[in-house]
Amino acid sequence: MHLKDIMTQCAVTMPKNATLTEVTRVLLKHHLNGVPIVDSESKLLGIITRADIFRRILPNYDQICREGTYRNFEQIEERANQAAQLKAEEVMSSPVITVDEETSVIKAGSIMVVKGIKQLPVVSNGKIIGMVTLTDIIEELILSRRQ
Repeated sequence: MHLKDIMTQCAVTMPKNATLTEVTRVLLKHHLNGVPIVDSESKLLGIITRADIFRRILPNYDQICREGTYRNFEQIEERANQAAQLKAEEVMSSPVITVDEETSVIKAGSIMVVKGIKQLPVVSNGKIIGMVTLTDIIEELILSRRQ
């Protein structure tokens, strides 16, 4: 089985100049874990996941324990307010691990496990044509099997 058979086509995307607030609204509205960031020609530039947003807002272990910064909630709230206006291109992860529509479901799942990611953009000629998630792969490998 190949990804073209299970991927979600016409994946939701966001432009590189969208704010983090706009990206977050799209993630929540569509119940997505991540959204691809594209240029004006729909070429994939990066991806923003909920984890990326979380890391931008909350201080990491070193900042809290070792550096002593962000020890009060007001500082964390200010950090969140500042992050809300960042542009997608400032937050996105890039380069993005991608696959093509002919990639096998097993290979895509293996890539996700090894890389510790929950979704993969499916691209053709550098443009996003779909998205495949761990849920898609689990559903295909476990639930769609004939007993």
